This record gives sequence, C-alpha cells and structure tokens, in this order.
Amino acid sequence: MGIWLGGAAVAGDVESGRAGLLYVRPLDRCRVLDRRMLIWLLAETLVVAAAFAGAALGIALSPGLAGSTAAAARMALSYLPLAWLLGAAAFTASAWTSRTAAAVGAASAVAVAAYVLNFASLAWKGLRPWHWLTPFGYYDPVAAAGGVAWARWLGLATAAAVLWLAARRRLRVRDLA
Repeated sequence: MGIWLGGAAVAGDVESGRAGLLYVRPLDRCRVLDRRMLIWLLAETLVVAAAFAGAALGIALSPGLAGSTAAAARMALSYLPLAWLLGAAAFTASAWTSRTAAAVGAASAVAVAAYVLNFASLAWKGLRPWHWLTPFGYYDPVAAAGGVAWARWLGLATAAAVLWLAARRRLRVRDLA
C-alpha cells in the first residue's frame, strides 16, 4: 500500500493528465505532493496500528501469550520508520518518472534488493558490513520486542525525510508535460 500510494503520487498525475490541472494552478506544486505525503503517512501509520490491534486481539485470545501486548506495541512502533522509508522511496521514484508502473517498479525493486542484500549479509560472514547499508539492517523485530532502538528508529525516519525532500526538490524542477 505504501509503495503504490507513493508511486502513483506524481507519476500518476503526469500519466493521467491531471498534472496539467493540478500543478499549473497558482500554488506551489509541492503543496500537492506534501498533502499526498501527509495522507500516505497517516494511512501507513493506520495500517501499522491496525496490524498491532490485530496482534493485540490475538494475544488477548491466547492465554499462553499473556503480557506480550507491550512487546507487540514496541515491534509495531519499531517497524513504522521502515514503512515510511519504503514509501518515501516510492514518492521519490514517482517524482522522477512519468509512469506509475515505473515508479512502483523502481521502489519495489529497491525494497527487494535491500531485503536480499540484508538476508545475504546475515547468511555470509564476508557480507556482514553490508547489513548496515540496507534499511532492513536497522529493523530487528526480535530486539524490538525488548525495547525500541531509538537511534535506529531516528536513522530510518531521517532517511525517509531525506527522500521526501529529494522528491520535493525533483518536483520543483521537472517538466510535468
């Protein structure tokens, strides 16, 4: 959901012709992007909150898991900036292309490549330093059950913000025709 919404943001407008209506009005074109990013941020956060609510319900209905709700909350909270980062990558890809499919494909390819690189870095000792080059290296759900690693959380959230700024910068200078 996060990648598709981001991928369709600017590229979808150009592809459908809405860009000619939305971005020529006497307002900063980044306002349209900012509002879409805010909607996406709220939707992505709501999806993670709903996943936590489902987990909490499952914990409540499973006597053997009593007391695990706080751990599930920490895991969900720790996952949020990773979700934000992947969605921000889609917004950035969307700002660079004129086709939704290309933006979604690029963002998905980045996510898959990062995941595979992270897995390989965990499987082979020679690739261990590469673990920290992927966003998945900063999200450890098992460790998150014991506590949120705030430095990693802030690192992923900052990377997401940098990608958002890159999308805004690209949108300011690109031709939307």
